[in-house]
Amino acid sequence: MLELDLLLEGFLDNAYPALDEEERARFVHLLAMVDPVLYDWLMGYTEVPEPALQELVRKIRDCQQTRAAAEP
Repeated sequence: MLELDLLLEGFLDNAYPALDEEERARFVHLLAMVDPVLYDWLMGYTEVPEPALQELVRKIRDCQQTRAAAEP
């Protein structure tokens, strides 16, 4: 899904390198989700049911918001 690629690209470039091993493992787990579910989580349409993924999804959303605010 192109929308997911765009959402995750900035996170991978800007925030992923700072993640520890545990958070990187969660990111891999997150990517195993089906696209419509992952998209809904990242857009805030549905709540993330797994507590371990909630913080990571928040970080991805925050990174996207920061990028959007910086664009002219």
